[in-house]
Amino acid sequence: MAPPGPALQSHLWLCSSLAQYNFGYLPPRSGLASDLPLSHLAADILGPRSKKMKTSAPADSKSSSGAKAALERRCVNYVRVLSAEMVQAANSGHPGAPMGCAPMAQVLWSSVMSYDPKEPSWPNRDRFVLSNGHACALLYSMLHLTGYEVSIDDLKKFRQLDSLTPGHPENGVTPGVEVSTGPLGQGISNGVGLAMAQAHLGATFNREGFSIIDNYTFVICGDGCMQEGISSEACSLAGHLGLGRLIVLYDDNKIQIDGSTSLAFTEDVGKRYEAYGWQVLTVHDGDSSLESLRIAIERAQADLFRPTLIKVATTIGFGSSKQGTAGVHGAPIGHADLAAMKTSFGFDEKEFFVVPDDVQQAFRAAGAAGSAKHAAWKAVLAGYALKYPDLAAEFERRRSGVPPAGWRAALGELTFDKPLATRQSSQLVLNKLCELLPELVGGSADLTPSNLTKFKGAADFQAASPEGRYIRFGVREHAMAALCNGMQAYGFLRPFCATFLNFFGYAAGAVRVSALSHFGVIYIATHDSIGLGEDGPTHQPVEALLNLRATPNLLTLRPADAKEVVGAYMVAIDNSKRPTVIALSRQTCSNLAASSADGVARGAYVLAAPGSGAPQIVLVGTGSEVQTLEAAVELLGDVRVQLVSMPCWELFDAQTDEYKRSVLPPGVPVLAMEALSAEGWCKYAHSVIGLRTFGCSAPAKEVQKRFGFTPENAAQKARELLKYYEGKAASRVAGRCKAADSSTPCQPQLSGRDQSHGPYNGQRQMRTARTASRAALLYFARVRGVQPMVSTCGCAPAAAKSGLLRWREALDFGDVQVQTRLSSLPPSPCALDEAPWSGDGARGCCQGHVGTGGVAKARATPSINRMPIPIFTGPTFPRQATDCCSDFESSPIHKEGSQTAVEIHGAAAGESPH
Repeated sequence: MAPPGPALQSHLWLCSSLAQYNFGYLPPRSGLASDLPLSHLAADILGPRSKKMKTSAPADSKSSSGAKAALERRCVNYVRVLSAEMVQAANSGHPGAPMGCAPMAQVLWSSVMSYDPKEPSWPNRDRFVLSNGHACALLYSMLHLTGYEVSIDDLKKFRQLDSLTPGHPENGVTPGVEVSTGPLGQGISNGVGLAMAQAHLGATFNREGFSIIDNYTFVICGDGCMQEGISSEACSLAGHLGLGRLIVLYDDNKIQIDGSTSLAFTEDVGKRYEAYGWQVLTVHDGDSSLESLRIAIERAQADLFRPTLIKVATTIGFGSSKQGTAGVHGAPIGHADLAAMKTSFGFDEKEFFVVPDDVQQAFRAAGAAGSAKHAAWKAVLAGYALKYPDLAAEFERRRSGVPPAGWRAALGELTFDKPLATRQSSQLVLNKLCELLPELVGGSADLTPSNLTKFKGAADFQAASPEGRYIRFGVREHAMAALCNGMQAYGFLRPFCATFLNFFGYAAGAVRVSALSHFGVIYIATHDSIGLGEDGPTHQPVEALLNLRATPNLLTLRPADAKEVVGAYMVAIDNSKRPTVIALSRQTCSNLAASSADGVARGAYVLAAPGSGAPQIVLVGTGSEVQTLEAAVELLGDVRVQLVSMPCWELFDAQTDEYKRSVLPPGVPVLAMEALSAEGWCKYAHSVIGLRTFGCSAPAKEVQKRFGFTPENAAQKARELLKYYEGKAASRVAGRCKAADSSTPCQPQLSGRDQSHGPYNGQRQMRTARTASRAALLYFARVRGVQPMVSTCGCAPAAAKSGLLRWREALDFGDVQVQTRLSSLPPSPCALDEAPWSGDGARGCCQGHVGTGGVAKARATPSINRMPIPIFTGPTFPRQATDCCSDFESSPIHKEGSQTAVEIHGAAAGESPH
């Protein structure tokens, strides 16, 4: 018999070697001849369906020259030093993780990743996500060292005002930062979204010989990310989709803020990820063996059918005297420790923020190599444009972020011939929009038949069909939103996702990151009120819309009919730097005769004005309640009514004062209706039909009747409001001073009234205010142990100031020192909720405001420090009184003024119809 060939000899040798120990070896399909170490051979032969592979490597000196290895170790140690210096200079931050993760960063940035510091937005760059964003000193160090526009002075300004190096990474602030991370679990989930975008765009644009989109996504994460549920959701889907170009390096340092992870986290993370369908590798000597890290990453890159988790055992705070402890996690290591570490690593302990020349040259060479890769890619793209000009043109259009020409006009041509639930209207609009904009991709959290988000001709995005545009997110709302953030961050795509409005509570963390990051994700939120009916209060949103409206840089739209749905999607597409929530009904909504898609862009507009004369009352609503108010107008036949649809508060707030006054005329009472929380409507309305409780389970019409969302109740409340304001002008609510702009004095808006706001008028008012104020202030002083303050305030500061001394005399408590202070209030009757109250975290605050000619009213509201305080308002503020909070009522001191407080409440409730 002839002797076996070289390939068979290699195969037999490897089998014999592996037989000496068993770690799940599966025989290869063919022989392999190689001079690589056994561990590397085994990793390659085991193939994509192998069990966990523990890589190891010989000493660095065996695989590279001693000088090169020494320089690499020096680079790693300098990254540790520089990261610790940043935290020390700021006297704030997290040095431990950067010092432990420095070897991973060194390997990625020096020899693995493709990036161009001169053009950070190169489309085919490898994406890097630091999921444990508190370790951002590591990222900023790498960006500076490799040549991004992050200077050494920027590093010195770590965590300082308006610096390029904020306390956690923020995209759009620091060049080279892909996504905003810090809330643990968000970054790794964004990484899944980035990998999904790469897979989809690669399948869409790549052609034989032209791989213009083939980058990898690298993530460094820690134990906290692994513990957050969102990462489990996202990584489960990543395994299902087979995202082979996603590589996660898990900093397995066994330490979290409370101490050892053994206190709360003892699961086998590797087994969990294997169950998700990931390849799992382990590097045991992550503190020192750069070669082990390289081999593991090469193994990960070789498997294009599974994402890879590389567990890297590290020591948190490596090099510090506190290494391996929670003490190095979130505080500077101290000057003495820093000096000792510098000395041990061979650096001058007296130098700060001085990059050694050899280290600088090594990292800048890595950056230059990345620029060369970018130049080579440009040459490939030029050849692609010659062979596939249409695809290249579409590639460049998507790269620019500009929608195709004519999309708006085509969308505006849609017609609707029958009443539809706005979720049904949304389906028709999505069908057309996705036909016009191929960059739209998205799906639902296992509610496709309810959300109605699958558009005509949509193919599913699956492992075998990444070119598909419809994503089955599964019941993973939080991850769904974070994945969309990742896809939006990649570029070329406009992602959308959907669930019930109530379940956006699950996704709230990622939605907030969308707004912070200026990612124009489109959130479709169906079943948007108690009108969903039988599913009951567990599914009926009450506070959900208010939470979203309170989020900065987030547009929340609730269209009233099909035309407004068109307008809502137009707004969403126009706002590529601002996420949009479109809240849609389950129940049918009439097509309003005067509704307007263009009107949605202004936030609110007049649907119907009185035939003649100025309006006596304004009815304003959103969504399905607009049709209810329209029916109420018919019941108010003898009243001049202005009907307003307000699909978006944020857009309306951005309009000019002149426009806002045309929609909500000054002096005219406003009644609002929305089948969600009543809170917040005080910005626009004098009275509101809304919810202050949860809903109930019943057919939609019965639920609506139970809570007063009927034309009859709207008409009745409108007449009550008119009666209350009979013979007097309603206070202005539109165009008020912004609460955030406390430097701008609010001007009185009291047409037909005495413009003078004395701080008190009459003995009865003074006695009332004094008695209740005394109880509250003594409560703060004797029970809470804080210094009380009384602030007299009014829309006419000069008049209020004139009575400040008289307030001081009236509030003479003898043994309790009371400070007095003058402040101003916005003119809105409900602006108490938004006023910049005086006081701070060390003081209690009792606000006194008594208008002319009436009985003071008391209501409870928190001060800036969340302490319960009574607020006294005069007839300028005709708002319902509420009881003092239970914390105040239950105190012994409350008894001193309890009888008077009851009288105040009774008088107030008797005055107000609402």
